[in-house]
Amino acid sequence: MDAHIRLKKILDKLKISKELDFTNWSQNDYRVSETLYKGIINKELIKLDRTDYNTIQFIKFANIQVLLFLIPENIGTTDYRLYNFSDYDMILIDENKQNFSKYEAVDIEHLLLIDNFDISDYLSSYLSNKIPIENKDLGLLKLINFSDNQCDQNVLQSCLEFAQKLLEMDNSEYNKLNLLQIKNV
Repeated sequence: MDAHIRLKKILDKLKISKELDFTNWSQNDYRVSETLYKGIINKELIKLDRTDYNTIQFIKFANIQVLLFLIPENIGTTDYRLYNFSDYDMILIDENKQNFSKYEAVDIEHLLLIDNFDISDYLSSYLSNKIPIENKDLGLLKLINFSDNQCDQNVLQSCLEFAQKLLEMDNSEYNKLNLLQIKNV
């Protein structure tokens, strides 16, 4: 299959609209794109050289940076499955059995760099009615910070929706203040 078609499939699957820049395309970019194609598109196991990779991976190829889940097939194996971070439904549970959004494990600096950030997934990871999630207010503050750095009205609108949902869930003074601050931006 033509390499450009394969790359387009990868970008589409990862929900990336950014134009791929081939100016400094390297052999490493090719290897990464092939690995992404095998893992994300063909859903094949990816064989790596170690068993101790971090589950959350930031991968760069050309001018694109993506956030992925790298899940071992079995404990102690070097075979992994690759998933688009936003397509993998997951919650984090701490030692006190409290539930957290998967985005709690991603700092704002990384969110600002990645090209496959999906705001609707971000919102649903905090506002799911199925399982009570802790730190919703911190999730809102992280999204506001993201919005401030991106200067994007759509993200700001998402912040407003997030704040309104929080107020519906808990009519506290704190949530009212958050909503008012966003409305005044």
